[in-house]
Amino acid sequence: MRPASTLPGEAGGPVGAGRGAAGDGVPAGEDSTRPVVLVSAIGRAEGGRAAAAALACAGVGAARSPLLLDVGGCRPRPTLLASAAAKRIEDRLAAALPGAAVGARGGVCHAAVRTDPAGIASLGAALDLLPRTAIVVHCEQEGLRSLMGAPVASRIAAALILSEPGIGRALAAPLLFELLDRGLAVALMARRQDWVAERRAMFGALPAGEVEGLPPALVAWFAGSKWSTRRPTEVGR
Repeated sequence: MRPASTLPGEAGGPVGAGRGAAGDGVPAGEDSTRPVVLVSAIGRAEGGRAAAAALACAGVGAARSPLLLDVGGCRPRPTLLASAAAKRIEDRLAAALPGAAVGARGGVCHAAVRTDPAGIASLGAALDLLPRTAIVVHCEQEGLRSLMGAPVASRIAAALILSEPGIGRALAAPLLFELLDRGLAVALMARRQDWVAERRAMFGALPAGEVEGLPPALVAWFAGSKWSTRRPTEVGR
């Protein structure tokens, strides 16, 4: 496969240098600009939403909560057990974006936006509101064209694409080349996680050390506290 691009900070991407702000879900002293990763499944591949949730879980820390933005997803239901950091992000989004579908689930804050232009615009507003929060954006294949054609697409640094075993790379090739041409680092995932891991991930309760099946380099980069200095040149390995 064509080599993936370098990650942000190595080829003109954003490099964080500030400190975390209250309510961002990031402890003081960590990089001020956090990564945004796109996750999508193509063809008949399944498990994209759960893979996005698992990647978000990998970014949970003692005082840090990632945000999972689900483009075209259902309204998330808050869980009885949720971290203080996830609840802070939920409160900030609810206050700044009235009517937003937001819910703190375990160690991750989930939010759903519509696939229409207004929904995509609200996704951009969420990124502006939480620049220090690590964010995973899940989008079904049908909504990718709208998402990648919007200005907010320039904020996405990497992508995880789920494809069908065997024929997945051929089906994925046009999308992969487009993402690579945009300067994104890209990883392929050929098999979905087992159902227990998927369930735990969707509840925001999958421990970072138990995230399996996702490309290790991508997980390590996303979870790193100083992500802009962790720059593997190919996240698909």
